[in-house]
Amino acid sequence: MLNRPLNGEPAELAAQKEAAEYLKWKLKELIEGIHKLDLFNDDLSLDGFIENCVELPIARFIEQQEKPWLNDKLTIGLMGTIRPGRPQY
Repeated sequence: MLNRPLNGEPAELAAQKEAAEYLKWKLKELIEGIHKLDLFNDDLSLDGFIENCVELPIARFIEQQEKPWLNDKLTIGLMGTIRPGRPQY
């Protein structure tokens, strides 16, 4: 309930969702057309490729449009090991 306004979806958000869905449809159509030409590697999973490279990014875009506070999210990756004991500086 807190994610959506009470008066419905703003027209701008609806237009962005519609554009994203059209983009998803068009990209899937193009990728499937290229696949028919046999230009991809033989061990490529077309369904997995479309899921990871088209559907997930567009779903994330739509989610960011619905929840603007996600646009400011910063993700930081850290690598290393944790040593027990005193920290060394």
